[in-house]
Amino acid sequence: MKKKRSRVVRRRIHIVLIGIVAAAAAFFGLFYTTDMEITGNSRYTDAQIRSMVQTDPLCRNTVLMSLLHRTVRVDAPLISSVRVSFVTRNRLRITVSEKYPVGYISLDGNNYYFDKDGIVLERTDGDGTSSDPAASDGTSSGGSVAASSSASSPSAAAAGISAVTPVPAVAASEESGTKKTDTGNGGESYAPALSDVPLIEGLGVTEASEGETLAVKDDSVFTQILALTKLIDKFDIRPDRVVLDENLNMTLYYGNVRINLGSDDYLEEKMTRTAAILPQLGGMSGELHLENYSADTQNIIFDSDSAQQ
Repeated sequence: MKKKRSRVVRRRIHIVLIGIVAAAAAFFGLFYTTDMEITGNSRYTDAQIRSMVQTDPLCRNTVLMSLLHRTVRVDAPLISSVRVSFVTRNRLRITVSEKYPVGYISLDGNNYYFDKDGIVLERTDGDGTSSDPAASDGTSSGGSVAASSSASSPSAAAAGISAVTPVPAVAASEESGTKKTDTGNGGESYAPALSDVPLIEGLGVTEASEGETLAVKDDSVFTQILALTKLIDKFDIRPDRVVLDENLNMTLYYGNVRINLGSDDYLEEKMTRTAAILPQLGGMSGELHLENYSADTQNIIFDSDSAQQ
């Protein structure tokens, strides 16, 4: 009698175990992650984000991942947070929040990328110089170009400069350094895309390290650089470099063309004019004067270097 009861108990235990295994197999099979919808990333590729997130078996199940790993910690320096949410039984949404480098300085053979507070986010290897810009052929101007409201080109009219044959804008072609960033995920490393971040000169910084704030005389310069970088991004006119003088006046360099912006007064208006005029200056050498720009400005002067020789 006791043996019969023992066999019945064992049989029931086996049935329960088989049921548990079958349920687990069905659960993991039904909610198996086959797709990750990634949003918010610009510095790291989708493939890099997937690799950062897929660090343990839980990521293979959409329910467990969205419940137990709603926030994923990664050690990539330009990522603030990675959040996971459930979309469908086979799809997860990965929302990436990235840090925004406003510029970088070149120091001792390295490039240091900093944010709006002057904190160094990332260091990459670099030679401290920008590569030659990709400039299209053009004809040098014979002297100062005075603005005219009767310009025939729509962009020239908007900029207030007399029309010349439009040519593509001088474009910066430098690629940022590619220092590998250890994410802590199985020793794998990732390099962020940084080629759109402008080089800033004239800050007077003599030393820098990751996680530390750049030592400058006036911290307001970082707010100024932030505003400028946002406008550079808005108009997609990244310069080879941005040079600041001791009074924080700014000059943008596009190949042999210098855009003298002066202070940050009327900065958006100055950059709007720069974006409109720049395509006309390809292949030229000289300085576009916007340092004295005001709401009443009608004429903008371009001083050709050849006219001064």
